[in-house]
Amino acid sequence: MLKSIRNRLTRKISRTNQPYLPLINSDLKGNAEESYKAAGCVFKSTHHILAGYQPKKKTPYISGIGGKKEAHESFMDTALRELVEELLEANPTPELIQDIKVSVTPTKVVQNGSYILVLYTFESLISILKLLKRHAVNSPLYDTVPETLIDLLLKRKISSKSEISHLCILPLVEHDRKNPFVDPYFIKDMPILMKE
Repeated sequence: MLKSIRNRLTRKISRTNQPYLPLINSDLKGNAEESYKAAGCVFKSTHHILAGYQPKKKTPYISGIGGKKEAHESFMDTALRELVEELLEANPTPELIQDIKVSVTPTKVVQNGSYILVLYTFESLISILKLLKRHAVNSPLYDTVPETLIDLLLKRKISSKSEISHLCILPLVEHDRKNPFVDPYFIKDMPILMKE
């Protein structure tokens, strides 16, 4: 039944000549396509989400995948460009971006302030990786474009030049901002574990 609903939704999107879902719950003033400031791709299941460690920030942290809008980009263009840049340290071609837009449909597109989140499943991530391979994208972070989630996470080379040094899967949980998300004792274990 879910497959049937997804097929009908995909066909409906195709007929409108818009290869992605429209923005929902928008509180942006005017046209969301023009007034957003940043966008990113979110890969999640019911219980987990893909994230990355950003060591170059003033205060390094783990965050989602995305970034600031460049001139004349739609939010989908921004989200997908940032995805390729941050996952593979590669510059996507317009043809690659278009191929992803027409081949892989997000589950939802939502907005949080001036940031637009394009939500996908982990299965969609695998489809995108196949498209990156088909487009012969080269990455300094991988010997070959990863084809599985495990390869994406575990075969990544660590580079001090990368915006995202490490990828990780986090639990998708609501969390009180007043308390740390990671146990302080576990953080204290990290230097010891890095020497092993």
